[in-house]
Amino acid sequence: MRDDLNGAFASMGFEIYEGRELTTEQDAFDNLNFKDDHPARETMDTYWLAGTEDERAEKRICLRPHLTGASVHYLREHGAPARFVYPGRVYRNESTDPGHERAFYQYEALIVEQDFSFSSGRLLINTILEKVFGHPVQTRMRAGYFPFVEPGFEIDMRCQVCGGKGCGVCKQVGWIEIMPGGVPHPNVLKAAGLDPQLWSGFYINIGLDRLVMMRYGIDDVRLFHSADLRFLEQFK
Repeated sequence: MRDDLNGAFASMGFEIYEGRELTTEQDAFDNLNFKDDHPARETMDTYWLAGTEDERAEKRICLRPHLTGASVHYLREHGAPARFVYPGRVYRNESTDPGHERAFYQYEALIVEQDFSFSSGRLLINTILEKVFGHPVQTRMRAGYFPFVEPGFEIDMRCQVCGGKGCGVCKQVGWIEIMPGGVPHPNVLKAAGLDPQLWSGFYINIGLDRLVMMRYGIDDVRLFHSADLRFLEQFK
């Protein structure tokens, strides 16, 4: 799935970027407009390295809880305009269920240009999903709050496991959330050294495990990380 997405985005002029699995509070939260008291900073959500829990900013180190911190790094290194994708594993201290794991894969895409319309971002989402699944996929966007985008959206796709009828994966609603998205927040662009009066764009962060579940009709994300060879041998 990652390789398919890499190919789809590369055909549209995106660079493939790689980053570190260890990151800092500065990169994962401060640069992304998270408030100082945001709950994601606490141990209940983020795996902080022992000995750094009481530090701050660059001295407080964690397993990356998301990929979005790399956007500021990339823009500082390469400037704008920019188009890049960033696949990788992330880590969160949360309860597991058929749709959630503590270690899972994300796939981020970011466009920063001087004139990029919101409708072009919506078209990008639908185009990528059609390339991955081989047919048009129904999507919807709901208003949502994420500190690093403004406006921000929850982006859902029609559940491919049950065809929208309702199942355990989609919690019986026929839709599954696969990514947040939106326009990069002005404070994030400022952290990257860019003038938000000149630059804008579009951001998405795809739940890669969930896309694989949709493609192959898998109803429990925990199977991917179970090391059960009976499950893995199906995909040789």
